[in-house]
Amino acid sequence: MIRGARWPATIAVVALLVPGCFPQPSLANTVPTVSKERQVVFERNDGQTDSRARFVARARGYRVFVTPDSLAIGLATSSGQHAVRLAFGGASATATVHGERPLAGRVNYLRGSDPKAFVTGVPTFGGVRISGVYPGIDAVVYGRDGDVEYDFVV
Repeated sequence: MIRGARWPATIAVVALLVPGCFPQPSLANTVPTVSKERQVVFERNDGQTDSRARFVARARGYRVFVTPDSLAIGLATSSGQHAVRLAFGGASATATVHGERPLAGRVNYLRGSDPKAFVTGVPTFGGVRISGVYPGIDAVVYGRDGDVEYDFVV
């Protein structure tokens, strides 16, 4: 589920196709506990994904790729891969993307047997800021309750 009114309704409808997107309540646990929701972590793209993306995050059932002028949402369902692109129409060509709230964790991609092809020590962040999307306006992308949201900061 993509929460909040910040996402266009069409994206929320697409998310309904993803099995497991909605947590199922359990009657076995009747004692209140600390939320076990997965934190959304943004990885800087150091070569582990498409070069157009500056950051990538994995949320419940989907991935978000952050570029200077859009958010691309990739969904994997039983019927295949699907993608939705949320473009910031008329975004500045000079917008920059940078991580915010650095996290202690690092990510490593050890694909194949050639250590030269490994991508290691990828820094992680709690959010991403796209500075200068429009004159005087930034977009801040972050996780909340295991999902990805964004706000415009004027």
